[in-house]
Amino acid sequence: MNSHLCDEQTIISGAPYQEIVQYLLTISSNANGRLYEGDNWQIFLQSQEDVRMGSLKLSKTTLVFRGEEASVRFQVESFRRRFLSAGG
Repeated sequence: MNSHLCDEQTIISGAPYQEIVQYLLTISSNANGRLYEGDNWQIFLQSQEDVRMGSLKLSKTTLVFRGEEASVRFQVESFRRRFLSAGG
């Protein structure tokens, strides 16, 4: 990744961790541990934890998107579309 990191956005996702990892492996050209990289962007899986709400156990993953502004915006929008869910 070059040094043109000029934008950063953080997302907290409730999507299953393994699904997030599989998605990131699909879109990245380089993966090293919890860091995934592509053209002018990188995504870091900052943390993953389970949160209890009564008898419910929910997964929470924090992702940090960094890179050139347009690339970060595109990756964030793509991630949100991929993991968008509606209750009902």
